[in-house]
Amino acid sequence: MKTCVTVGCLAGSLLAMEAPARSTETVPAPAARRKNSVHADVGLAVLGLAYQRVLHPRVELQLQAQFFSPWFVTPGVGGLGVQLRPYFFLSGSAPEGVYISPFVRAAYVQGRIGEVEGAGPALSAGAAFGQSFLFARRLVVRGGLGLQYLMYEVRSESATAKIRTLYPTIDLSAGIAF
Repeated sequence: MKTCVTVGCLAGSLLAMEAPARSTETVPAPAARRKNSVHADVGLAVLGLAYQRVLHPRVELQLQAQFFSPWFVTPGVGGLGVQLRPYFFLSGSAPEGVYISPFVRAAYVQGRIGEVEGAGPALSAGAAFGQSFLFARRLVVRGGLGLQYLMYEVRSESATAKIRTLYPTIDLSAGIAF
């Protein structure tokens, strides 16, 4: 009886020691991902140059300098601005997969709204849902659709004109990962 218990304990101990080794061998190593990328953005209201950094396999953060022009609402109004934007990957691993991405944008614009010609601040906030593709581990191509709220104004010496509107947003960018 003692022999059976001892053999059983020894067999159980060996199996317990083998289990972690077996489980780690079956899990594939994560693919080597590039952490940084530079993108050209040609979205609906912007032309921009962006730097992106992978912070986590499912999170990427973007900082972008851009020319902002809501040409589809008020032609002739435009200016320079910046955008901060996280990307949350619902599938895949950053920088590729299905994503949802809120954003906030600030700019200084010039132009004419109605009868008022001048300059002033612009703000935009929204979110997009899209897909990001990675080709040859270097080329990142991204496209998506969403909604944004545009707020901008121009001021002259005697008047101020403001635009506040909800409008679609289109993500379209290509970049190089490094």
